Amino acid sequence: MTVSQGLAVLVFVVVFILIAIEAIHRTYASLLGALIFVLLGAVSPEDILARDFIDIEILAVVLGLFLLVRGAERSGLFQFLAVKIMRSSKSPTAFAVILLSFTIVIAIFVSNIGAMLIMASITITMARSLKIRPQILMVFQAVVINVGGMTLWIGSIPNIIIGIEGGLSFMDFIYNVLPLGVLLYLATLVVFVRLFKKDFTPQPEAEFRDLEFDEWIERAIEVSGLQGSGIDRSSGAAAVVMLLTIVGFISYESLNLTPAFVALTGGFLMIIIQTREPQGILREIDWSTLFFLSGLFIMINGLSEIGIISSLAAWLSNLIGSNPLYASIKLMWLSGIASSVVDNIPLASSLSPIVRDMVVDESSRLLWWGLVIGANLGGNMTPIGAPTNVITIGISEQEGYPISFTMFLKLGLSLTILHFIISMGYLYVRYGVLGV
Repeated sequence: MTVSQGLAVLVFVVVFILIAIEAIHRTYASLLGALIFVLLGAVSPEDILARDFIDIEILAVVLGLFLLVRGAERSGLFQFLAVKIMRSSKSPTAFAVILLSFTIVIAIFVSNIGAMLIMASITITMARSLKIRPQILMVFQAVVINVGGMTLWIGSIPNIIIGIEGGLSFMDFIYNVLPLGVLLYLATLVVFVRLFKKDFTPQPEAEFRDLEFDEWIERAIEVSGLQGSGIDRSSGAAAVVMLLTIVGFISYESLNLTPAFVALTGGFLMIIIQTREPQGILREIDWSTLFFLSGLFIMINGLSEIGIISSLAAWLSNLIGSNPLYASIKLMWLSGIASSVVDNIPLASSLSPIVRDMVVDESSRLLWWGLVIGANLGGNMTPIGAPTNVITIGISEQEGYPISFTMFLKLGLSLTILHFIISMGYLYVRYGVLGV
């Protein structure tokens, strides 16, 4: 390794550490690292603009989905769905199960952080009105949000990065990952119901049963300010645009389009039908994530340019072996453990080019699914492993329902190990035994 290569690797590792310990904002860390790469000569300013060092395709997809979701939130579509779900509940346990199911559905279409903020506000309000303890429910919500984000191409930013880097389509995720997501959710639901029944209320069970549950639901809806009277013109149009965007992601290859075109078109249509003045929605876009990804892409492509990525690919290939099935399982565990302490966005950005160099034929494409599973689910292991976990603990404590570090670690680690065991079985049976 040359001096310039060593310095570039050192800068990249330091940036990762700064992000992991949150010493400075991850956007500042990423852009600072990119600047140092330029000063070291690993990347030239001309390369950044002329050689696609910043992956515009990924940034465009993320921006388009941000616009799509922000517009849908403004339309009241998600509030309408939440109210419908709550009014369909016939018991406290049914309410919790339905709310958890709604959580995983919304996580598919909303960013993990956005989904957790939406569900936390609803859950806390419901808990106060229904007189239930929400801690168990909120921990499980954080876990299933990451499960939901794993299932679709648009479900999480790591998926978008992996999908574009690996040339994976929307239907590839539906065919290969969605069935696993359903299995993991059902297993999580079984564990959740058993725990929730023991812990959901401090009141005697008989007293809890005697209360009018329908009245509790209506009171909770009123207190929370949720609007669920019906689908109006705005929310109906938002639903149509979201549906058309999903259809676009499914069929973009046959229509000779790109994921970026589909995402930006959907986002553009959404903000047009929701407001005449786009400034409000544009201010709500998570621009910091876009700049964070830009700096990260500069560093990763700089490492590729000086030969580090190809060297890491060779090392990782020797570590996990040549058998695609077992290599995928090992990669799942390695990326999952790393994701428990490192943000999964830089993790996916860093590992995707390495895996891309390792995928040499159709059978080795299985490695991508190991990375998808590990990057998305590994964060559930620890309270600091994913932004959703941190948000859950912070909001719960602020609202008077503290979740201890030990409690989250116990549940999160147990569920993640369960999820990885199920995932190993899924990968082995589907691709090793059945070969489909």
